[in-house]
Amino acid sequence: MKDSEQVLAACQQVEVSFIKDWQALVAIDSPTCCQDGLAQMGDFIVNKLIGLGATVVTYPVNDGQDGYNVVGTIEGNGGGSILLLVHMDTVFPVGAAVERPFHIDDEGIAHGPGVSDDKAGIVQCLHALEILRNLGYTAYKKITLLANCQEENGSHETRELIMKLAREHDCVLCAEAGLPGDGICTKRVGSGNLVTEVKGRTAHAAYPWQGYNAADELAYQVLHLNQLANQEAGTIITTRILEAGMDNVEKNVVPDQARAVMRVYAHSPEEMDRVEQAAWALAQKTQISGTQVTSSFQLAFPPFVQSAKNLKLAGLAQQVYQEIGLTLTLASGAAATDAGWAAAVNEATLCSVGPVSNGQNHTVQEGADVKSIVPRLYLLTRLLMELGLQECI
Repeated sequence: MKDSEQVLAACQQVEVSFIKDWQALVAIDSPTCCQDGLAQMGDFIVNKLIGLGATVVTYPVNDGQDGYNVVGTIEGNGGGSILLLVHMDTVFPVGAAVERPFHIDDEGIAHGPGVSDDKAGIVQCLHALEILRNLGYTAYKKITLLANCQEENGSHETRELIMKLAREHDCVLCAEAGLPGDGICTKRVGSGNLVTEVKGRTAHAAYPWQGYNAADELAYQVLHLNQLANQEAGTIITTRILEAGMDNVEKNVVPDQARAVMRVYAHSPEEMDRVEQAAWALAQKTQISGTQVTSSFQLAFPPFVQSAKNLKLAGLAQQVYQEIGLTLTLASGAAATDAGWAAAVNEATLCSVGPVSNGQNHTVQEGADVKSIVPRLYLLTRLLMELGLQECI
């Protein structure tokens, strides 16, 4: 029997257990910084990895109060080394798993908090490793799985670990959700928070000329910051938080403090720099006399930039998918991921190799196509086999 036939049969055989593990993970509330839920997620992954013969190391985040990262490594006897990236945290609050439990609708879409982003990817990686073990396949130097507990807030304490491991491996596969249309990503936007803070001077609201209205200045700043977006270049600026004044509407006071947080998405480091520099320049040009404006940019993820190496890796993925008669499309991701941190030091990085999303991640409609389980599990398993044979791509 050919490798492709063996692997496909193995993927079909584990579909039921895949869904069982998937349901178990979706039943765990694991928002970023949720100690209990993320510890449960980590424990599940650690136990699975140990059962697969992996050497496992854990890295507590914020002394364990925000969960811990898991790194499991399985050694083989081949030439290539592969890093797998997944994340355990979600954007959904505690209680969401009870309110919207895992279920599969009539169209074959699985629903539940984090079902697509990224709990399907976690289960996919664990089952791919299990299939390799069951087939007795060890023709790789090493395969490492990094399960991140804080991807949704920018991987601030994890990015150095991601880059360290990415440097130590020949290539990186990020098991974020596959894109609708059976897509994988060879490029994604980077993201960050643009923070604008205004200081003014209080006065009675009936005598506004005696103060410096921070809210009015912030309004001017935000309107002009939005104009820095560039649709042609794919640069998006979204206002997320506006704060000014006092909670008590009865207090008629000119606000002396105001703050805005805007999310910036851009496809290139140059665009990120352009927005940051333009925001700084705008802060120097206040409209309300007496106000002071400061601007800062907090990088969440660098852009995941397309390269010759990841296009070659994507071409291999397409060849593998064609083995089972399917076509893998190449796409640009509209959201940022840990692939940005990996690709910053290792261009042989692919993203969105996970089961296919319904395109509604981060919403109550989030879902993943159950029909994509077997094909995407096949894709990952065969990629691990092919990449294990070579030292570089």
